[in-house]
Amino acid sequence: MCRPSYRGKNSGACRTPTHAAIDFDHPALIKLAVTVTKRDLVGKIATDACLTRAQATAALDAVVQGIQASLVRGDRVTISGFGSFGVLERKARRVRNPKSGSAIEVAAKKVPRFAPGMELKSAIDPPASNG
Repeated sequence: MCRPSYRGKNSGACRTPTHAAIDFDHPALIKLAVTVTKRDLVGKIATDACLTRAQATAALDAVVQGIQASLVRGDRVTISGFGSFGVLERKARRVRNPKSGSAIEVAAKKVPRFAPGMELKSAIDPPASNG
């Protein structure tokens, strides 16, 4: 929930965003495969961190741009408990067109890669209890 601000006398209470954010823990969403959009994430950030939608958008954009800039430089980005982002370099290779059977050269390229952390893995697929 949104908490009041304690920054001073004139700061006022935190405002809840007018856009109803998705309740990620709702039982109906647990069973359905739902695409969560940037707007949904911004709503969740704004509600949980007691920010305006503009501030939450700026924060999310800053994180995404920071990750992208690091990957462009070839750095690895690790977020503890969540996972790590990196760049995978694929070698040039020769493949066959299944329709014609002709050989095709595929150029080397760099692709972004994400490896989930243990906490994320166990949150998605909790270990079975022996009981």
